[in-house]
Amino acid sequence: MHEALAGDYYHEESESVPEQTWSSATFFFATVDGLLGLHVEGTSNRVAFSPHLPEHWDAVSVKNLRVGSSKISLSVHKSTDQIRLDLQNEGAPVRMAFDPEIPLGAQLRSVRLGNASIAAKLEQHSQDAHARMEFTLPRGNTLLTVEYKGGVAVAPSVSQPVIGEPSKAIKITGTTLRARVLTVGFDFLPSQALSFEIRTPWKIRDVEGGTLKSILPELYRVVIPASKQSASKEPDVFQHGKVAVTFAPEKTAR
Repeated sequence: MHEALAGDYYHEESESVPEQTWSSATFFFATVDGLLGLHVEGTSNRVAFSPHLPEHWDAVSVKNLRVGSSKISLSVHKSTDQIRLDLQNEGAPVRMAFDPEIPLGAQLRSVRLGNASIAAKLEQHSQDAHARMEFTLPRGNTLLTVEYKGGVAVAPSVSQPVIGEPSKAIKITGTTLRARVLTVGFDFLPSQALSFEIRTPWKIRDVEGGTLKSILPELYRVVIPASKQSASKEPDVFQHGKVAVTFAPEKTAR
């Protein structure tokens, strides 16, 4: 990774110094700490696992993780209403904290470690939600399942630029959910018609700032059309925009 970064256009590495191992470690740290949220405390025989998987990902695995004298493997699989964590421990019991991201606004239904229910805490933050639990991982194979209902997840459209091509993709900068209204902030080029996807079982009542298209059951695409005034407003300069999605009130059981 270069000491100075410029994201104006996509290009190959041209100035990296092989001896700068700290430079390459930046990518490793972004994956292990940022994407997986993986922290190992060998002296206390404890591991914390807090994955933030892209919405288009449905699985990720980590193998041969050393925790003190133990070696464990983790495999996460997620669906619209469940996260399954398959664990394998080849050594002594390990204390584990599992804190996966779940859809914003979702409600926990159950958490089971094998055949037993365990306690979990729902953590609703300003821009995401997590289900946090702690348990002792025994030797052998163990299955943990987290079931939830409702909520909404946002996924930007994925595009792969070619070398030398300027960046044109939409960049999600923030999401908030208040009083059944989801606000998505993003940076975009006014000259480009861009989109992002929303996955939710909730009924959508209104969209402000874009148009809505149903793709599959519980999956929608929000399209931000190109501006007709883009020619006079710097069409190749990223600007900030937002979309507000209003959901119908949740029905209450009688």
